[in-house]
Amino acid sequence: MQQKTILITNDDGIHAGGIAPLVEAFTAFGADVWVVAPDRERSAVSNAITLREPLRLHEVAPHQFSCSGTPVDCSYMGIVHVVPRRPDLVISGMNNGYNLGTDVFYSGTVAAAMEASLRGVTALAVSTIRGASTEHLRTASQIVVRLARMILSWPPTRHPWVYNCNIPPDPGRVELTSPGIRHYHDEVMVRYDPKGEPYYWIGGPISPDHGNLEGGEFTALDAGNISLSPLCLSFLPPQDEWQRVQDALERQGDT
Repeated sequence: MQQKTILITNDDGIHAGGIAPLVEAFTAFGADVWVVAPDRERSAVSNAITLREPLRLHEVAPHQFSCSGTPVDCSYMGIVHVVPRRPDLVISGMNNGYNLGTDVFYSGTVAAAMEASLRGVTALAVSTIRGASTEHLRTASQIVVRLARMILSWPPTRHPWVYNCNIPPDPGRVELTSPGIRHYHDEVMVRYDPKGEPYYWIGGPISPDHGNLEGGEFTALDAGNISLSPLCLSFLPPQDEWQRVQDALERQGDT
């Protein structure tokens, strides 16, 4: 296989533990590896993009840059400006903690991968268990290279796909999965500063009774397997739901 160009980004920051093992693994594979990652942790910023203030890039090592912006900014800057040719694949991660189900709507890791797809590049968002050991991150990196080789060998799609991957400890086989429903306890915690003024923390802990779809990510991870979920960037509903609303609209027009 001819040399591939790989762009790595994340939302945990340029110094996060998941970057170095990925760089090492893809370099050993013979890829031309580039990194553009936030200069600090930018978790849960979703698809935020910086349009009203300048961005700053700093080269922290050869082919590795920190960016003052969001994960989406990093993906955009890497594809459009930093990497001298269009990347063959963008790897976003490895995130410190799983991104499952509805997490994809908030995750900066997944958002960076989605931005790559919008720029015409297939992308793989990768997450591991929170607090993963160095050994696990190295093992996971080898799995990511194997997945990347598989994805790059598949026939091209009309629009570049985004894959969301979660790698458990002692990972087994790869399962193609559908995103489940991850429930959190909705909370607003009120605190008071020394002057008696209130401030707020939003978002509660994960519910233990998380939902699960047949063939879903949770089922795979509970079995010790790797979940690989293709994500669709289209906001169109399924055809049957579209038709149901269309029929209802037409009926209203007749009254």
